[in-house]
Amino acid sequence: MALVDAGFVGRGAELGLLDAAFAEAASGRPTVVLVRGPAGIGKTALMRRFLASHPRAQALWAIGDEAESLLSFGVIDQLSRAAATGLPSPAGSRGADHLVAGAELLEWLAAQSARGPLAVVVDDAPWGDSPSLRALAFALRRLVNEPVLAVFIARDEDLGTLPAGVGRFLSGESVVSLSVVGLGEADLRVLAEATGHPGFPLGAARRLRAHTGGNPLHARALLTELDPGVWSATGSGPLPAPASFAALALGRLAHCSPPTRALVAAAAVLGMRSSLADAVALAASGDPSAALDEAATVGLLEAPLPGGELHFPHPLVHAAIYHDLAPGRRAALHAAAAGRARSTAEALRHRALACLGDDPVLAAELAGFAAEQAGRGSWEAAADAYLNAARVAPGPEAPERPVTPRPLWGCGGGSRHAGTAPSATMCLA
Repeated sequence: MALVDAGFVGRGAELGLLDAAFAEAASGRPTVVLVRGPAGIGKTALMRRFLASHPRAQALWAIGDEAESLLSFGVIDQLSRAAATGLPSPAGSRGADHLVAGAELLEWLAAQSARGPLAVVVDDAPWGDSPSLRALAFALRRLVNEPVLAVFIARDEDLGTLPAGVGRFLSGESVVSLSVVGLGEADLRVLAEATGHPGFPLGAARRLRAHTGGNPLHARALLTELDPGVWSATGSGPLPAPASFAALALGRLAHCSPPTRALVAAAAVLGMRSSLADAVALAASGDPSAALDEAATVGLLEAPLPGGELHFPHPLVHAAIYHDLAPGRRAALHAAAAGRARSTAEALRHRALACLGDDPVLAAELAGFAAEQAGRGSWEAAADAYLNAARVAPGPEAPERPVTPRPLWGCGGGSRHAGTAPSATMCLA
């Protein structure tokens, strides 16, 4: 319990569900819970916080490890070593099958729980060894009135790798399924306060929620890595990806073929979602079939949706690719995108993002468009255009601009609609 995260926030509903499951088990009705969610969403931190609130429970914790997945009964061995009274077999007898091991485990769980309510946690369960998981399922099915709470923790994307019988058991009606999702804006503001950002603006929390899907791991990384001024700055430009996440995404991109890299870069400039035809035109790489297949295989792009629409699997993947583009190349792609724009607003936005210096003509066009939109009551479009006008306007009163283009409502038409972020079930981490 010394590992409880001091920055843990929110999760009242999830903790309430676990409390109810524990009360059920403690009353003599054995209960199994599957805690699922994407990587970094806080599943392990949730369980640590829950167990810390139940200090009288006997907590036995095992962790699946891909490197030890072939070590028979390795998970049961971990549970046995964590208990007051160890289980001599099958952890010490590798020749036993999972049925024999399950029968012995059943007796052992009954003996352990006679001392008081027992919480058995298997973290990263799909990476545990198959004999242990099968033996656990065998034993848990046969518990009758023992005060045992068993919790299996798994990433959504790994559930399909569970042994068939275990997967069916955990998807059954008798198992409580707890899906852990991203933090809301209020909880992200609390998290920001906890990481040294007092008075974190609501607008910044909305940006952070849209960008990370509320994933605490990624949100905390950005709160730590980015300059505090980013969160109070006017405008809502696309945030970068956390450094560790960006390294994984860019590492995968680096191993792709040149046509794939060109297509992914073009899509990043167009936005979270874009027309396949536009991306192919900007990439200028011919038949996109092989590039699409490769990008989808390594998790950088999703297969085109009906109607030929490309999209990134998560805003952080999009951000990692976009922010890695060299300034000149990014500007050139934005300029090309402006020529294919389907609306005045889209064309002006791309032209502004393509501008690396002062452009009084463009500034005047943007200001005129902003006034027109304000007159119609389209305040978001007006603010977008006004901010871009200020960025490209010449004059000593204009704020100093960075060397690279700094989008204000997103890198293209798609990303400005990121108020409802895609699910982060696909995480590169």
